[in-house]
Parts: sequence; structure tokens; C-alpha cells
Amino acid sequence: MRRKSNKKMSIIEDKWSIFQGRNIEYPMIIRKNIGLEKIAGKGFLNMRSGISFKILNPRKDGFPTKSEDEILYRIEDEIFKMVDGKDYAFVGIIITASGFKEFVIYHNNDFKIKDLINRLKLKFKSYNFTRYTEEDRDWKLYKDIK
Repeated sequence: MRRKSNKKMSIIEDKWSIFQGRNIEYPMIIRKNIGLEKIAGKGFLNMRSGISFKILNPRKDGFPTKSEDEILYRIEDEIFKMVDGKDYAFVGIIITASGFKEFVIYHNNDFKIKDLINRLKLKFKSYNFTRYTEEDRDWKLYKDIK
């Protein structure tokens, strides 16, 4: 998907890479939107928010079962619906590990993370969504994933 920005950002293309690793004794999958590399740490979108939740029925390796995957795809779609088309927020990283899933969003102060959390809680009542927001001018987390 390509986004045309307003004045400051050039066209950003969603282009994803997949990384594998370990989180303690469990395998970890990280999806990173490498299309954001051209703006990472360049003075745009200096805030980072994470939305995380526990996978309800993880396999022994901490990944979701096939049956839960369908719900997780719907959650992901909902998150992207709230972020897509905005020049002030992008999903940069998606982490699945140890029975949890986290979506990392880089944004400016216009992004309403509370609205997104409230919408998710209304639509997916079985899941306990948590969030954090912090300043990350250098996009440290994003750049640390290689």
C-alpha cells in the first residue's frame, strides 16, 4: 500500500520484512515495516505507542493456534483501519512472542491511541488490551531490529 503524505513526508510504501529470534525460551516473530526507514528518526512521528495483548490459547511455543489466528487477523485489520490513511501514524513493528502480540505505532501528538484501544476493547471483549506511549525521537526500537 502506498500513502501520499501532506507537506513533510514523501510517499511511504508499506514494505515488510520478517525477523525471527527468541524471547527467553520461546521463539519470536517480528514483522517490521521497512518502508518507514526513510523517515525513521528524521524528526517526524516522534512518539511510539505499543498495543499489546495476551494470546488466549497459545500453543506450547507461544504462538497462536490456527483457530485463534482468524480473530488475530481481525484485530490486526482493525488496528490498520484506525491508522491507515493518516500522515501522522504508521504501524512500524508487529511482535508475536511468548503468548503475546504487540503492535508498535510511530505517530505524532494528533494520533488518538486511547480511541484505538477503546474501539478494540468494544469489538474484542475477550482480550485485555494494554498500551504505552513514550517519546522516541530516534526510533530506537525500530532501528534496533535488524
